[in-house]
Amino acid sequence: MNKVTKFDSFKFPTIAALVPMKAHSERVPGKNLRPLCDKPLFYWILDSHKRSQYINQIFINTDSFEIAEQVKQYFEVSIIHRPEHLQGDMFVANDRIEYELTHIEGINFFLQTHSTNPLVKTETIDQAIEAFFRQSVHRYNWDIAPRGRGKFLRTPGRPDRFH
Repeated sequence: MNKVTKFDSFKFPTIAALVPMKAHSERVPGKNLRPLCDKPLFYWILDSHKRSQYINQIFINTDSFEIAEQVKQYFEVSIIHRPEHLQGDMFVANDRIEYELTHIEGINFFLQTHSTNPLVKTETIDQAIEAFFRQSVHRYNWDIAPRGRGKFLRTPGRPDRFH
């Protein structure tokens, strides 16, 4: 169901948040579950998504049943279990995003963030979404993009990039 907001009497399309969370991390082991202010690290960005007036659904892509179970203790989310070929550190992020999109129907706009963004406030997310929809030409240089735009990642001289 689309949320109706006060933004220029515009009825926003359905927007989903995509949050990838893997079990392994070389630099900070178990980072997604590490406590920050008495909650797991993932809690803070998911809480910001939940409070957004525009985000209708949250999808967690994970290779960890532990992460999936802990996330579901706090939030109503959809879990996308990452297949073996998309686990670890040596895969192309576009392949993970494409895999996510094949498991999501009825949603045409996506916002991707990471659990390592615990200080991003709901207001910031909502302002970014509003700014995106105010554009007459969408450049997709933020992590908000419609389905069917080909490559997802952006680096100079290359397709859009999420990192």
